Amino acid sequence: MYSLKTIQGLWTEQQYLALSDKATGLIEFDDGLIEMLPMPTDKHQVILLFLYDLLRAFLRASGGKVLVAPLRLQVRPGTFREPDILLVRDARDPRRQERFWLGADLVVEIVSPDDPERDTVTKRADYAAASIPEY
Repeated sequence: MYSLKTIQGLWTEQQYLALSDKATGLIEFDDGLIEMLPMPTDKHQVILLFLYDLLRAFLRASGGKVLVAPLRLQVRPGTFREPDILLVRDARDPRRQERFWLGADLVVEIVSPDDPERDTVTKRADYAAASIPEY
């Protein structure tokens, strides 16, 4: 029997998608590596819902769409993130796919205290490389 640690780096995109389709927690994928994200706290959820309500009200007139995690975002082939908030200005944007989004106009990460660098450096670089204009 293999542990998750011994097979890190060997996961395929299809294996990740199959695993995360059945997961109850947040899982990200980066070039064969699976990362289990911490369970959001009460404070995290309060901030998330406050921002969601503001963005939803803002988009109501323009017809955009805002959703919250868990929802996968492919930032490039082989890399998926699960931002706390994803937004497109047009609800018919073709980047909105059923299984995962292919891009966004805005993503929001509420910085997790367990690894702030993941949210402020690593993911920021991923979103910039994916040409997401606002993070």
